Amino acid sequence: MKIVYIYLLMAVTALAAVTSCSKEGAPTGVAGPIDVRLVVSDGNGTRVGSDDTDNYIHQLRVYAFIGDEKVGYAEADNLSDRNYIPMTLSKIGSINFYVIANDKFGPNPRKKDGTAISDWESLTKEELESLKFDLTKFNGWTPINGDFVSPMSNNPRDEFGAEFTGKNENNYTIAYTINPQDIPATGSLVIPVTVQHVLGRLRLMLNKESDDVTITLTRAEVYHRPDAFRLYFGSQESVDDVISFNNNQTANNNNQELVESLIGTDQPLVTKPADGYTTVARTYLAPNQHGTYDKTGGTFTTSEGTIIETGKDKAYRLELTVRFVDYGNNHTEDKDYTVYLPRVPRNTSIDVQGTFKGSTTINPAFNIMVNAWDEKNIDVPPFE
Repeated sequence: MKIVYIYLLMAVTALAAVTSCSKEGAPTGVAGPIDVRLVVSDGNGTRVGSDDTDNYIHQLRVYAFIGDEKVGYAEADNLSDRNYIPMTLSKIGSINFYVIANDKFGPNPRKKDGTAISDWESLTKEELESLKFDLTKFNGWTPINGDFVSPMSNNPRDEFGAEFTGKNENNYTIAYTINPQDIPATGSLVIPVTVQHVLGRLRLMLNKESDDVTITLTRAEVYHRPDAFRLYFGSQESVDDVISFNNNQTANNNNQELVESLIGTDQPLVTKPADGYTTVARTYLAPNQHGTYDKTGGTFTTSEGTIIETGKDKAYRLELTVRFVDYGNNHTEDKDYTVYLPRVPRNTSIDVQGTFKGSTTINPAFNIMVNAWDEKNIDVPPFE
């Protein structure tokens, strides 16, 4: 998964037809409407590993506000690699754009009071800023037609204050000033808007060192997660305002509730390739401010290496069961492993890498890599 660019192109010419189903509108009764074209790119060719679909934008919503006044709205479904989407702005000036992609894939966002959204176009700026994913009854991220798709929004920093590459000056909306003299007589004005995945990603990457033993992953389960997390957040808010654990102790029984099983069938491990690891399972994780600093995941520690209990019942925990079969000794044995995961910012890949070494006494060596998804500029094709 990567940071993906969405381009808004100003044009005074008539709008061209688009290949996707789309809807656009603006408040009536306001003078000075102008047409806007949006060019959406999914960042093709900028992905991590072989996870080809992580950057796909299948569905999109864009809001434009001047202050608290909505001056434009557009939505589109069934998007392909690149699409042109019409949007009408009722005014120009200093505009804040809110961009939400793929909100249909996963738990549907809800308003601050927990009610479902019946009319996306009618949302106010305050309602947009408080949208949240409610995970209390969500049973895991399910691939869509075999593909994993991640919700995205245009936050220029993560929950912990770390800024993404290519950030914009405004803290959680994209501010852009459009003056009359900025509108070209011909051609287009390009406004880049950056969206990030609102989730983290977990990849389980396991191999064996020797072919003398058959090693099979028979269980891979993730335990615990937050109750809810927000799509947007302000620079003055703390991480506890954005990610909540209100029902942690009662609903989740002290970290004993199963969040998701990562494999449906047993996964035989193959010998480690020279250029990396083999991904045997993957899923998305809601952002979580609790996690270990132990890079092996074997203990729950502070950044100084001190073993602690605080936050352990809220952090993600990965449970594995591995079956070893040594045909030479006619011996079969199942072993269980616990891996504590680090804290999970949005737009971050958590890669649990492990190699089961040896042929007689097999000891796994786990390593947890935390990587932000890189950014790549996308060339915008000219209008024809």
